Amino acid sequence: MVCGLITSRVVLDALGASDFGLYTVVGGFVTIFTAITSSLAAATSRFITFELGKNDMERLKSAFSLSLSIHIVLGVIILILLETIGVWYLNYKMVIEPERLTAANYALQFSIITLMFNLLNVPYNAALIAHEQMDFFAYVSIGEVLVKLGACLLLPFIPYDSLIVYSLMLMVISIIVRLVYMYYCGRHFEECRYTRMKDTAMLKDMLSFSGWNFIGASSGILKQQGNNVVLNFFFGTIVNAAYGLTSQVTVAVDSLSSGVLNAINPQIIKQYSVLNLEYMFRLVFLASRAAFYLIMLFSIPLWLNTDIVLGLWLKEVPENTVLFLQISLAICLINTWSQPLITAMLATGDIKKYQIIVGGADILCLPLSYICLKMGMFPAVVYAVMLVISIITLVLRLVLLKGMIDLPWRSFLTQIVGRSTVVCGVSLGVSYLLCRTINYVGSPFITLVINTLVCVTITVAAIVLIDSSKGEREMALSYIQNLFKKKQ
Repeated sequence: MVCGLITSRVVLDALGASDFGLYTVVGGFVTIFTAITSSLAAATSRFITFELGKNDMERLKSAFSLSLSIHIVLGVIILILLETIGVWYLNYKMVIEPERLTAANYALQFSIITLMFNLLNVPYNAALIAHEQMDFFAYVSIGEVLVKLGACLLLPFIPYDSLIVYSLMLMVISIIVRLVYMYYCGRHFEECRYTRMKDTAMLKDMLSFSGWNFIGASSGILKQQGNNVVLNFFFGTIVNAAYGLTSQVTVAVDSLSSGVLNAINPQIIKQYSVLNLEYMFRLVFLASRAAFYLIMLFSIPLWLNTDIVLGLWLKEVPENTVLFLQISLAICLINTWSQPLITAMLATGDIKKYQIIVGGADILCLPLSYICLKMGMFPAVVYAVMLVISIITLVLRLVLLKGMIDLPWRSFLTQIVGRSTVVCGVSLGVSYLLCRTINYVGSPFITLVINTLVCVTITVAAIVLIDSSKGEREMALSYIQNLFKKKQ
C-alpha cells in the first residue's frame, strides 16, 4: 500500500497531470475489454477451489487445463477487438491533445500486451490462492510493487517520452511477475501442468457459469473504467488524473482487505463443497467484519485529513481529487460487506438469477452517471451514483442469498452492518470533534501524525467497547501480554 501511494506521486510528478490522466483513461479502456475474462477468472477460481475442497485430483486437472484453454481462445478474441475497435476509439473518439496521440498509441499497445499475459496467468493465480500459499503470494506482491517503485524513480533520468517509457516498464514488470507465478505453480501443484482435456460436461458448466457471471463482471468493470471514459468525454484528461489518483488510493486501501479476504475466501468455497454451511456462514460473517474494521482504521484518518494527506503526498493535487477520494472510501467500506457474500454466491455455482438481478442493478451506474453529467452536474456525481448503487446491491445480495443458501440475512444486517455502522459513526464523530478541538498549529506532517494517532486510538477503543466479544478481548489481551514477555 505504501509503495503504491509513493509510486503514484512519483509517476504524477514525472508525467504531469495531463499525461497521468491520459494513461489512466487508456489503461482503463483496455480494462473494459476484460469483462469476459473477469467472469472466466471467477469461474476458474470457483471450480479449482471447489474440486480441491473435494480432493478430486482428476477433476482438478480438468478444471485447470480447460480454464487455460478457454483463456487462450478469449485472449485472441480480445486482442483482435482491441487492435480494431480499441485503436479506432483511441484515435478518433478520445479527448487527447494531438501532439500526445503517438504516445497514447504506444501506451495502448503496451497495455494490450500486459493484458494478454495477465489473462494467461489467471488459472495459475487461482490455483495459488486455492492452495492458500499466501506466503509466496505476499513475497511476489511485495517484490512487484518495490520493482515498480524503483522503475518509476528512474523515469526522470531516462531521456525519452516518459509516458511511453512508463507504459513499457509496467509491461515488462508484469510479464516477469506472471512468468514467476507460472513457474512456481507448475513446479509445486500437480494440476498446473497443461494437458488436453475432453471433459465436455465440465467445459459446459464452466462456460455456463462464466456466461452468467459475465453480467456481474461487465457491470463492475463498466462502473469503474466506464465512468473514467465518460469523465474524459465531458471534462478531458485533467479530471481523469483526479479519477486515476483516487483509484490508486482506493486500490491501495482495498489491498489491505484483500489480504484478509484472500485468506478466507478459499475456505468459504471449500466448506460449501462439503456442505458445511454453518461454518461457512461463520466465515462469511468473520470476513465481512474483519475487512470492514481494517479498512475503517485507515479510512477515518483519511476522511478527516484528506487535504493534508494529498498535500503531503502530491506536489500538484488535481481538482476534484479530495471529494472523489472521500466518497470512494465510503464505497470501499460498503463493498467489504459485499465481497464475502459474492464468494458465497460463487461457491454455489447457481448464479443465473443472482447475476441478472444484482448485475442488472450494478450496470445502471454507467448510464445514470452519463445522464447526470449530461444534465450539467459536477464530476463527483459519478461516485455519488456508485455509492447509492453499492448500498442497493448489498441489500439485493442478502435477500437473494437467503433464498439460495438460507443465509441468515437478518443476523448479518444486525451483527455486521448495524454494529459496524455504529462503531464507524461513533469513531468518526468523536475523532472529528477531538481533531478539531486539538487544532494543532504547526507543520502539516505533525498535524497529520497527531490526528492519525487520535483517530486510530478512538477507532480501536470503539471496536473493543461496542463490537467485540469477551473471548476476543481476552485473546487480544493475551497476545499483547505475550508480546511484552518476548521483549523482556
